[in-house]
Amino acid sequence: MTFYRLGSVYSNKISIMDGHLKSAGSIKKLFRSRRLFWAWMTLFSSLVILRICPIPGSAKEPEIILPKDVVLQLDSLATRVSDKLKKSKHDKDPKILVFDFTRENPEKSSYLGTVLADKFSELLAQHLKNVEVRDRSIIKGYLKQERSTIEELGEDSGYSVAAQEMGATDAIRAYISESPDHQIEITLRRLGHDPEFRDETEFPISKDIEELYPKPSPSDDVGEVVIPPEEGVLSLGQDKISGVDRPTCISCTNPSYTNAARAAKFKQGVVVISAVVGLDGSLKSIYLLKGLPFGLTEAVLAAVKKWKMNPAKKDGKPALARVEIEVSFRLL
Repeated sequence: MTFYRLGSVYSNKISIMDGHLKSAGSIKKLFRSRRLFWAWMTLFSSLVILRICPIPGSAKEPEIILPKDVVLQLDSLATRVSDKLKKSKHDKDPKILVFDFTRENPEKSSYLGTVLADKFSELLAQHLKNVEVRDRSIIKGYLKQERSTIEELGEDSGYSVAAQEMGATDAIRAYISESPDHQIEITLRRLGHDPEFRDETEFPISKDIEELYPKPSPSDDVGEVVIPPEEGVLSLGQDKISGVDRPTCISCTNPSYTNAARAAKFKQGVVVISAVVGLDGSLKSIYLLKGLPFGLTEAVLAAVKKWKMNPAKKDGKPALARVEIEVSFRLL
């Protein structure tokens, strides 16, 4: 069953800086002194180098170096898992995808879990010479495209379906937890084929690495949606505006669950879009603010493009208006 709600919306302005660089000849004319000219060019070269080579930590997350004993434990785990994979039945062209390791109760992403999964996937690939271990960057790309999070994949069935959508035949996922004596425990399982199997390991971890445990995974950072200013378009939030009537639905058919969502046993979630309701009642200039996996985002976008609404009115006259719409899925 699906539900929709017209809610609040916000827009942010884009600040764009533009400029140009004059030729060396024209710069030289500005500086009559040859010595000053070459001093300027040396300074400019230094600035170019600083611009091209970002300062560590300024543009992206710093690289996390795991302690050697942790790497050894992960390598031992990867060895055992690879041995089990080699003995099990595979498709003709098996492809393994290691998902982010998540915290279990309640299930949440973890920066530490992502770092551990990255290293484990790298080690597993070294042990599985004739089996493709898929690049984990496709997971972040998948979540960014859907504007979703790793937790919304839900149960093991959801991870298996998502793995298939990303071109893998087998999924490996794991829970991580912190014991009272500051051990990190990993409980890993292989999904998608019989026999499924489990394995586990634990290790002490340094305080600086341990601090990554409660932090959200970088995979959850799908970027901000920036809606540019729109002249002549009302931006309708939750607060009532005097003299303005909100758009109302004439024909707003709810999107259906997809087969992939059913196979994933997806239970509930919300897709949020921002759209302009035109004077003819159709939805235009649609932005996806938050999506869901398993084709549910695409189902919503396809459905709302067919919606018909009564346009907003300002002082009794039809007006263009941007609104935020929530479409909720709930498996009953």
